[in-house]
Order: sequence, then structure tokens, then C-alpha cells
Amino acid sequence: MSLFTSSSANAAADFRFVERVPAAVLGWLSFAAVALLPDRHPALIILVGTYLLLGPGMAVLSICGPALRARPAAAPPGATPRDHTVSDWCEWLLLAVGLSLAIDGLVCTGLLLGNQFAALQIIGVLASLTSSAALFPPLPVRPPSEPEPAEPEREAAGVAPAEPVAPIEPEGEVR
Repeated sequence: MSLFTSSSANAAADFRFVERVPAAVLGWLSFAAVALLPDRHPALIILVGTYLLLGPGMAVLSICGPALRARPAAAPPGATPRDHTVSDWCEWLLLAVGLSLAIDGLVCTGLLLGNQFAALQIIGVLASLTSSAALFPPLPVRPPSEPEPAEPEREAAGVAPAEPVAPIEPEGEVR
């Protein structure tokens, strides 16, 4: 068994080393850039900006990626396989950016409330969280749940049908 793939029959148990490591490496490179490069250096801005927008979200998506891929979205009528691939990529990108910004906001809020708000500490905490998420095993893939039984089936199972609730009418006009 190699580091890059697993011979496991369960696709959800694959570690997928190559998908998980870039986010953690980008985090620690950002940490080193903040510690070593001068302020307003173009490499610092590009590296840290890219990490803050994508890094934590990529790590979290690597955890729940197999579960998300198990139930792909239905393609619109007349769509080609290329269209579906582009929409999957856009979905992944938007999820990664949204999750990253949410995690960034939570970390910054926590450090601000603890009077520890500094760039090096923010990037250090985020790099640690990203590395932890990159090492976390992926979520197991569960089969889709069965739909709710119809009313006749519920009655046969001994479940009473839900009674409609009458709306509450006001007794008089309120001015």
C-alpha cells in the first residue's frame, strides 16, 4: 500500500494523500512567509491571500469530499459531461471559499476576544487547524435514506395520521 492510494475496497476510507496535503503545506508556507518576509511583500500578499481564501475550506472539503461525491447533482437536460465537470469544479471552489471565510472569521473572532489578535498567531492557528483537518479520516459514505411512507402505509403501520391544526383567529381588532 502506498501513501498516495489505498487498496481498500471502501472508497470512503481512501486517505487520498495528494488531495489533502496541499492545503496543509500552503498553510505552513503562509506561516513562514508571515514570519520571514517584510510587510507588503508581493509574495506574502499572494501566498497568504490564497491560503486564507482556499486553505481551510480545502481541508474541510477533503474530509467530506467522498460523501459529497457519492450523491452528484443531476445534470440539466442537454448537458454534456464537460458541463457537469465544470459545474462540479465551480461547486467545489465556492464551497471551499465559503468554508474558508467562515473558519477564518471564527478564528479571528476567537483571537480578538482573547486579546491575541496578530497576523502570525492567526496564520499559525489556521495552519494547525488545516493540518489537523488534512489528517482527519474522510466521512463514511452512507446510502441514500428511504423516502417517508405515504399515508396509507403509515396507517397500516399503526401510525396515526397528523391532524391539521386550525389557525388561531383574533377575538377582536387590535389597534
